[in-house]
Amino acid sequence: MDTNTKSSLADVKEEAWNVSIVDELDAIARERPWGDGDAESYSLIIGKLPSLIDVAARARYHAGQVERFLDLAGRTQDHALIQCRLPWILALTMLNHAATLAVALLPARDTIDDWIRGNAGESIIETSQRHQTPATAELARAAFGLGTPAVNAALESPRAFIAGADRLLAVTNALAPSREVEDGGTRVHWLERGSTLADYVADHLDLEYRLDSVRHHLRWADRFAAELEDGELSQAHRDRLGRAQAGATILALADLARIGLWPARDPGDHRVKLQARELMRARQGPDRHKAIVELAFVIGGQMQAGLGALTARLSEAKI
Repeated sequence: MDTNTKSSLADVKEEAWNVSIVDELDAIARERPWGDGDAESYSLIIGKLPSLIDVAARARYHAGQVERFLDLAGRTQDHALIQCRLPWILALTMLNHAATLAVALLPARDTIDDWIRGNAGESIIETSQRHQTPATAELARAAFGLGTPAVNAALESPRAFIAGADRLLAVTNALAPSREVEDGGTRVHWLERGSTLADYVADHLDLEYRLDSVRHHLRWADRFAAELEDGELSQAHRDRLGRAQAGATILALADLARIGLWPARDPGDHRVKLQARELMRARQGPDRHKAIVELAFVIGGQMQAGLGALTARLSEAKI
């Protein structure tokens, strides 16, 4: 479908596609071990995670769809239609943010990954500076490792810049919404999938379940960390415990970030979000992990505030 020929939102025709959307944070969380888990099952998590560049490309694709919505909305006379389709841009914005937070969360495997992560962080900082939100910029700097030797070296390397930018552009340009009906995987979505996008944001995510999952993973992460204190461990056992601790931590952070990003729909949701935020603030751990989670809550709040302001302006315009 040629998306460049549309002149307004009224020209966007929805296509039938009845498969639920899986965002990047949810995809990571779904890698949780069956049952209670153990060191062996948690140690396998790292090997199941998506590549950082693929996730970054999907983030960029959805950002492009957000820009497309705004461009079409700017040429749409029917304000009621814009308001009716606001869930589309909310869904695409959430998909973009979920993927961007996943870029901060996923392990970097090489210098190109370090460049991808640093570049994503710099983009958030630039946006924060335009909107005069310096606190968000500071969180992004910590969450994406800006200032760390690995990320700094990658950002300063012409070779990493050329290779990273070229690969990211190539992967992004190769993306297209799939028409496969298999459920359960991450993929990209466009405006023509409006009903599915609306269903995604209408879903009442069980935040209480997510928080229980966070606590479960963190208990295992703490248990693995305690076992690593044993000086009698073999190197193989130590390596496995290290991978298990990393796997449990990533699963917990993915759930925490999704709680932060997801809108609260009732007082119970607000309570859970507060508990989740305080849980991470009180926890001993790397500052970067805390910054990722806090950034998710800040972005989630900004997103809802922006949607509320836009809805109010559209309502006033109809009067």
